[in-house]
Amino acid sequence: MYGLSRFYKYSLPLLILSLWLVAVFLLSDRPANSQHTAISNKEKSQSTLLAKRIMPSTLTENVHKTVLENGLTVLTKEVHTAPVVTVQVWYKVGSRNEEPGVNGIAHQLEHLMFKGTKNRPIQFGRLFSALGSDSNAFTSYDQTAYYGTVERNKLKALLVLEADRMQNSQIEPEQLASEKRVVISELQGYENSPEYRLNRAVMQAVFPNHAYGLPVGGTKADVEKFEVEQVQKYYRNFYSPDNAVLVIVGDFQTANTLETIKEVFGKL
Repeated sequence: MYGLSRFYKYSLPLLILSLWLVAVFLLSDRPANSQHTAISNKEKSQSTLLAKRIMPSTLTENVHKTVLENGLTVLTKEVHTAPVVTVQVWYKVGSRNEEPGVNGIAHQLEHLMFKGTKNRPIQFGRLFSALGSDSNAFTSYDQTAYYGTVERNKLKALLVLEADRMQNSQIEPEQLASEKRVVISELQGYENSPEYRLNRAVMQAVFPNHAYGLPVGGTKADVEKFEVEQVQKYYRNFYSPDNAVLVIVGDFQTANTLETIKEVFGKL
């Protein structure tokens, strides 16, 4: 049994490697500065160091790509350096799918995806913590992504949770009202950042008539107006297997894991 320090030592490199896989396979045709993620400065610096050590050929080596009958794209890469696995679910939707008046709805939905499902009406953060998972999410211009790292013997349990919220997330008035306040607080914090305000000014100048010119997190005025029906419709339109990419990197056996994925996600 390894300690938590070792778990976190290896979880970040696996997360960064899985991010690289998505970049190599899916994002090569996107604008270079199109992402606005919530990765810390420490993670950025470690990502830079890792990037210097890993060449693109190494990144794509032994990557297995599968597309399920329901359209879910699956990317897997075995890395047996530690008994942990990182799982990411990327949805091909972000602020570029928005317009003034509903700006920030992708980010708002990201928050609500942690509020529970019809089958599991409990905070998903608690469920992830029960698995010992280091889990989080972010919204960008082009994607919304959810990620977590667990011990290898808990991989199926994590996949079950991700499949459940892909199809059965609960979006209720009480939850929306609560998360609106959280999002608005975040937006107010962003406005205190000179870096954020500079980025906003640049994007507005470069994309004056395109959704890339809108802030990823939305605006206070738009967030305050979101209705439950709007968010539910957005969820139904964009959160489906054929609009998602599942990425798994770590200590697992590809053949067995693909069977598990088909069992868990194939019925959606």
